[in-house]
Amino acid sequence: MDNIYVKPSVDVKRVSVATDVIDDVHYPVYRERSLASLISASATVAAAGTRVQLPANSIRTITIKAKSTNIGIIYVGSSDASASNGFPLAAGDTISLDLANSDLVWIDSNVSGESCNWIAGT
Repeated sequence: MDNIYVKPSVDVKRVSVATDVIDDVHYPVYRERSLASLISASATVAAAGTRVQLPANSIRTITIKAKSTNIGIIYVGSSDASASNGFPLAAGDTISLDLANSDLVWIDSNVSGESCNWIAGT
């Protein structure tokens, strides 16, 4: 290794701890930073076709799981999430995302009253 340095940042989840030289090309070597805390909650789509935004929390990663009791599909996406462009989650399915804030996530469903649980790391 050469040019060893540590460059911590609160905006990224990885810390560059060194560079490695292979064939005269410098490649960064990263170490994953551990999470400081966890936040968890649930969200419910009261009326099918009506998007619900998750509450604002500064995060680094989030996992969303459709409740196992759901009979329809939860659609995950941005502010325009819907059956036509959201990421579909059937009962028990999950999706994990690296995001800066949980309020970037919106959910919708094709059945009224469907819910998801979510857990986020800060």
